[in-house]
Amino acid sequence: MSVETPRRLLILSCSDRKNDVAPDSPQQLFGFMTTRRARSLAAWDVYAGVAFQVVKRCQREAAFPHDVDVLILSAKYGLITPDHEITYYDLKMTPELAGRQGEANVRLLGEMMRAKKYREIFLMMGRTYLLALEPLEGWCVGARIIHEPSDIGVMLRRLKGWLRS
Repeated sequence: MSVETPRRLLILSCSDRKNDVAPDSPQQLFGFMTTRRARSLAAWDVYAGVAFQVVKRCQREAAFPHDVDVLILSAKYGLITPDHEITYYDLKMTPELAGRQGEANVRLLGEMMRAKKYREIFLMMGRTYLLALEPLEGWCVGARIIHEPSDIGVMLRRLKGWLRS
């Protein structure tokens, strides 16, 4: 009988900065709207914010921990895996939107927690995104939650340290 080693979970909020952003000129914009917006890409390839850059750098340098799973909390799509296909969008999380997403997000995380044992969950997001995962006690039973909203520099240092631990 094998015992499954508890894993760690990283949940990143989506980023305003995205790859394949709309161009500046009207001619480029028309081409973008007729080709790019209809094209879907893996979420991991779309998001380009600083937290995503940190994690992607760890992956490129073969320094990404083998015991970490990643989810993305999207303002448009809710909780998704990095390989989930998405199209370009421009939407920020609001308290109202977080409230509408909350039930589905909590249900999904509860299912994940029952399927896999997580010892730590790092929430790389601000307070508004956190609202979309509440109530935390509805899904994080037995796991240590790491979420200390601060300025982005402090949060990124904590993320780097956590990934290296």
